[in-house]
Amino acid sequence: MTLLIVGANGATGILLVQQLLEKGHSVRAVVRSCGSLPRSLSDHPHLEVIEASLLDLSEIELTSLLQGCDAIASCLGHRLSFSGIFGHPRMLVADAIARLCNAYLWELYTSLTHSARLSFYLNDKILKDFQLSP
Repeated sequence: MTLLIVGANGATGILLVQQLLEKGHSVRAVVRSCGSLPRSLSDHPHLEVIEASLLDLSEIELTSLLQGCDAIASCLGHRLSFSGIFGHPRMLVADAIARLCNAYLWELYTSLTHSARLSFYLNDKILKDFQLSP
């Protein structure tokens, strides 16, 4: 199972990534800074680290992050201080999750559309090959 973890370099994110890797899962981790990940994690063969801010990624980049992932976990949060909660970017968590959800829905739509087209093509081909009528 491959999981996308956003906010993977925070206290909760690091623990989640560590536990998932220990259980044998593959993890794609989005972090703002690679330097904040413990070396024991960053060198793990089943960990793919993407250094980026979710708010700075294009829609195509967000959608590509989701490809091949079976689940998404958000460990995004603010520092528990006045400037952490009310400073820039104040809507980081809400905006990032909204963008991820939109990318997920787009990925789901395109995969379902592709599957529906493929299914229609295969059904049509089978009917023609075996000279069956619908």
